[in-house]
Amino acid sequence: MRYSASEKFEIIELVEQSSLSIRRTLAPIGIPRSTFYDWYSRYLEGGIEALEDGKPRPRRIWNKIPDEIGTAIVNLALEEPDLSPRELAVNFTDTKGSFVSEATVYRLLKDRCPSRKSYPCVAMMQPRQNGRSGNVSVSLDRSTQRRILVQR
Repeated sequence: MRYSASEKFEIIELVEQSSLSIRRTLAPIGIPRSTFYDWYSRYLEGGIEALEDGKPRPRRIWNKIPDEIGTAIVNLALEEPDLSPRELAVNFTDTKGSFVSEATVYRLLKDRCPSRKSYPCVAMMQPRQNGRSGNVSVSLDRSTQRRILVQR
């Protein structure tokens, strides 16, 4: 429940004038002590005006890849089409200084490429081979210098 600035001020006054402890004063009202202390510190710093609710700000999602980095990863994949998502992640981390995981690179390429055929490594990283489930890894065939899928 949202309280107006005047209601918050009344609650602060009630607690200040009460002979009971803060916890016992707030319990019947149903206001957590942490909320009260937040209001009280705002009141001490800025008066009743500080008790007004501000506009909610859109928060940054802590694990969202910024668009510039996502675009840079896709551009690197287009420049180096022979690299797997793991190799792209390592290359990007080494050259650009921002860490990205193999899974992040794979997800970005899958989401941003118009079709699966536009990026060859996306088709290569399928979890099943020949209808059988199991671990699939990518190995380098040294004689032909090509990547091959290995069923484990």
